Amino acid sequence: MPIPAQPAGTLPAEAGDLELGNTWALQLLVSDENDILANAGAVAISITGPDNVKVVDAAPVTPTTVGTYDRDYTPAAVGWWRADWVATGVNAGGHTEWVYVRASQPWVPSPAQVHALIPTRPVFTDTSRPTLGEVQAIINLSADSVASESPTGTFLPANAGKVRLTIALFVAQQVEASFWPEQQTGPDSPAELLYARYQGELTGLRGRLLGDTDPVVA
Repeated sequence: MPIPAQPAGTLPAEAGDLELGNTWALQLLVSDENDILANAGAVAISITGPDNVKVVDAAPVTPTTVGTYDRDYTPAAVGWWRADWVATGVNAGGHTEWVYVRASQPWVPSPAQVHALIPTRPVFTDTSRPTLGEVQAIINLSADSVASESPTGTFLPANAGKVRLTIALFVAQQVEASFWPEQQTGPDSPAELLYARYQGELTGLRGRLLGDTDPVVA
């Protein structure tokens, strides 16, 4: 589903989206005057929720490795969340991150479910090609595309499995075509076969939607 605009008066900082219940992986990279990773004198993070209340207030963060500061947080409500990093002392600076937390969508596949359709490819991790983050981004875009088939942008629980498979096939096809284009030759290539399956599932999903009197997840 489309992400609402960031709150009025905010800068267009880096922004992502996250499903409610998932962990927001935050990271600050600190560099010295030569753009080489280096520790700051001290680093703290504040996290503010959709109600504009700080749930984390200037909590100190120690470096994971030189110049790299990590903090995981699991937002508890739908809406825009803001994280403010502040580095003080040597290599001082600041950085703001935004994420939009959306309601849980049981019909959206996980990266693992996408990988099940292309098991000969590397398992998706932070260092694989594609990375886990890249696959998640494709899932989000594909979910929005398939959700547009429904007048409300969501689906009945009875259709969740059908929708999940449809999106997973679409994502797997895009992963194949984008990251291994040299292997996609002819009608029997992995990307073409996955796209044919996706089109079949999408046609079936459209048929089911015509029978939905109230296509909304309960």
